[in-house]
Amino acid sequence: MRPFSRRWMFDLVDPRDRVRARALARHRELVARCEAALLDCHAAWRSSHRADEGEREVAVARRCWAVYREARGRTVHGLVDAFREAPDDAARAELWPFAVLFLRWENRCPDEWGAPASSQWSAWTTKGHLLLDLARRGVPGGGEGVELVVAALERPYRCKDWVFARVARRVDGPELRERLGGLAGREPRARFVLDLLDRPELPASRGAWARWRAADPASSAAPTPVE
Repeated sequence: MRPFSRRWMFDLVDPRDRVRARALARHRELVARCEAALLDCHAAWRSSHRADEGEREVAVARRCWAVYREARGRTVHGLVDAFREAPDDAARAELWPFAVLFLRWENRCPDEWGAPASSQWSAWTTKGHLLLDLARRGVPGGGEGVELVVAALERPYRCKDWVFARVARRVDGPELRERLGGLAGREPRARFVLDLLDRPELPASRGAWARWRAADPASSAAPTPVE
């Protein structure tokens, strides 16, 4: 699977409304096809269980599943799945642009990214799984990883953003620390991440953030959600 065979997907984050709308409509059409293929697959499997001689029905169900997998693979979410399932670093590097795209899409166009028609299942769940994968297996592109971590800290907290603290440890370096230092005066989460980078024994978890915030005199008294 070549990462640039689906160039149009990158229009999902284009600043021009018309270009972005065209890409969004195309992606939502693919999501709808994916959903239809899955419904066909479920129907075929139910038929195979009801049949007395189910070999033909099972074969049909397997073909439907293959159609579904192909349809899923044509969506941004399917490419994120493929990135997470990649067997080696070379395969991950090839699919990395789509993982970056998925997170940039959420950052720049959250309403379009999170709309029900834009994904087959919860985009937040996909985001959480992707960030945990990056924290566990590493970030193929360090510079882009820094950009994504900083972008998450520059905006109000969103669901699953706490996992970026783990990703930060994977892209630690002078560039990240300099940019976090620029945010630290106004953003408690940036100070928290800097503390995590300096103290590897601390867990990067939702509970650790809550405890750190309670102990930080410069933090606001208002709680920050950590879903």
